[in-house]
Amino acid sequence: MPVERAVALIHAVGVGAVTTLLAIPEEERDPQLSSVIRDSVIAFIITNPPDQDQADLVSLAVGLRAHLGSAEVLTPGECLLLNELLDRLAKPPKD
Repeated sequence: MPVERAVALIHAVGVGAVTTLLAIPEEERDPQLSSVIRDSVIAFIITNPPDQDQADLVSLAVGLRAHLGSAEVLTPGECLLLNELLDRLAKPPKD
C-alpha cells in the first residue's frame, strides 16, 4: 500500500474513532477500543497484499524509501533525488 494511502486510512480511522469515543459517555467507554482500532489498522496495512499489477515494483519502492535514511554512502542531494524517484514508483498507476 502506498504511504499516502496508508496515511489517509490512518487519518480517517483516527477521526472516526475519536468522534465515536467522544459520543459515548466517559463511564461507558471501552478503554481498550482505541488500542484495538490502532492494532487493526496497522495489521491491515501490513498484511493487505497490494494489487498484482506492479505490486513488486511498488512494494520494493516503498521498502527502499523506508530505509533510505540509513544509506550513509549517499549525499543529501542524492537522497533527495532518489526519494523523489521512489515516490513516483510507489504510486499506483493511473488508468
